Amino acid sequence: MYKKNTAAIAAITMLIAGIAHAGDGDRGQFQLTPYVGHAQVRIDGQYLEFGDSETFDQWIAGISAGYRAPFGLVAELGTAASGEPMFGWAVGGEVRETYVAVGWDFELGRGWNITPKLGFTNWELQGGDLENVVDGSGQLRDRIDGEDAYLEVAVTKHLNSHVGLGFSLRHAEVEFGQVSSAAFRFVWSL
Repeated sequence: MYKKNTAAIAAITMLIAGIAHAGDGDRGQFQLTPYVGHAQVRIDGQYLEFGDSETFDQWIAGISAGYRAPFGLVAELGTAASGEPMFGWAVGGEVRETYVAVGWDFELGRGWNITPKLGFTNWELQGGDLENVVDGSGQLRDRIDGEDAYLEVAVTKHLNSHVGLGFSLRHAEVEFGQVSSAAFRFVWSL
């Protein structure tokens, strides 16, 4: 819990610093970004009850709130969940995340932007009814959690000053294996 609070405080501090840096001119934009897409979760065998490595193809859905400073700095925090909607309760492999990220928004012209980001995620991996997960000490659990860094790149086409559509690619090497996703994004700027 302490790490979640520290990450949230750091993100808020970055947002305030960006606003202060803007001075009396352009104050930047606050952005709200819901997204949905495909996730691939690979779990190493040592973290599964029966010891066989598994790869799960799943849906991912999430939402982030962020601030884009006028000079390009982006800071965001968000939450996401991935899972298999029909049989996830049985097979497990569902991942829940709370994250913070910083990046730089590059304007490419004609409304196109590309934003590489570096983030920090607090994740939770859930087991299923058919197979539990194993924590670092070898104990069977219904869920394990941890924190890891991730990389993301987002491409957005701004249709006007308030609405944008795009996609993002994200990858994290986490304690239990890896989590990768590709998602469609709707960006609403205030």
